[in-house]
Amino acid sequence: MKTKIIFYLLAIICVFLACKKEKALIQSTNIAVLDSLYVGDKNISNKEFINRINESCLLTHPYFDRTEKQMDIDAKNCILSKISYDYYATFHDSFFKKKIYSSNIELILEKKEWDSFHDAADLSTQINLITIKNHKRTDSLNVYLEKIYSEALTAKIRYFYLDRKLNLWLLTFIEDEKGNHLESWKKYKINSQTGKFELVDSIED
Repeated sequence: MKTKIIFYLLAIICVFLACKKEKALIQSTNIAVLDSLYVGDKNISNKEFINRINESCLLTHPYFDRTEKQMDIDAKNCILSKISYDYYATFHDSFFKKKIYSSNIELILEKKEWDSFHDAADLSTQINLITIKNHKRTDSLNVYLEKIYSEALTAKIRYFYLDRKLNLWLLTFIEDEKGNHLESWKKYKINSQTGKFELVDSIED
């Protein structure tokens, strides 16, 4: 009888240890995956790409004097044409909200409601990246922006790129009668312990 009891105890201990080992293995291999559908265009992280915006995208001919052929040439010559990620198509939904990362912190992309009363733009689309730590909102940053000012023939646009190491790049440029020109470029590091956006590098025009 004692032998059976000892056998059962040993069996229970073995099962317990096996479960504990399996749990530890799962935890060690539980690497957070960033949703690749919502990370933006990698070109934005390239500083050489950014430095070529003004030289390739500013017009050399008066805006209204261009032929259709010249407009096509200008568009192809502008390095911004290499951005293939379709931000508008991805974030056009009026109630867009998407969790794109979950580990020590959570990252959520969320559409900001347009305040047409206080916003001078005729049309505005904004997406914020929100960090959540311990179920509480920790930080927030506007990562996608499209503001259209019809009377001024001007648009302000912001694109982003987020990599697996939680580096975040923001490109803001202006589109007007002079062409496309850089307003700013910023690189942030998202602190996975605090959930805060930390500015690492920037270019201001």
